[in-house]
Amino acid sequence: MNTDSTSSEDEYNPSNRQGNLRTARKSTTGSQSQSRSSSSSSRRQAAKRASKAISASASSTSTSTSSFEKTMETFNPDLSQREKRKIIKKFQPPVVTTTRKPLGAVYDEYGTHMSTNINMCDCLDIKCAGCFFECPKCGSEKCGKECRVHRNYIIDCMEYHGREKIVKNPLLRK
Repeated sequence: MNTDSTSSEDEYNPSNRQGNLRTARKSTTGSQSQSRSSSSSSRRQAAKRASKAISASASSTSTSTSSFEKTMETFNPDLSQREKRKIIKKFQPPVVTTTRKPLGAVYDEYGTHMSTNINMCDCLDIKCAGCFFECPKCGSEKCGKECRVHRNYIIDCMEYHGREKIVKNPLLRK
C-alpha cells in the first residue's frame, strides 16, 4: 500500500498511517447529496400538501362567508368604542380629583387663594391670564413649578436675576 495516496480507510483510521498527522474526517460527498435530495423532496411534498389544504379550505369558505368577513362587513371605525374613548380623552379637560383638603392648605381644589378668593398666577400679577405651561395635574396655566391645588404655601416675592426687580405678592399686603 502506498503511503502517499490516501484511501478512505486511511481517512477513518489515522493510526494506520505512519508519517501523516492529519485528523480523521468522514467523507460526506455522497451522503450530502442524498440528504439534500431527500429533504428537498420532503419539503416539496409538504408544500404540495399545504397548498392542497389551502385550496380545499378556500373552496369551502367561498360558498359560506366566514365570521371574520361578517364582522368586517358590519365594522364601522367611527362607531368603535376605542375610537370614541380616544376622542373623548383628547377633548375633555383633565379631571380634578376631589380629595380631602390637607391641613394648612392656602389654595383650594381649583387653585384659588382661599382667604381672598383670587385666582392669581404664580408670576404674582393679578391681571395675568396665565403665563406658564399647562399644569399636568390640574390643566391650569397659572401654576408655576408646582401645582396650586391644595398648595400649603404662598409665594411672597419673585426676584428677577439680571435686573434689580423684585415683585412682591399683592395678596400679602391686604
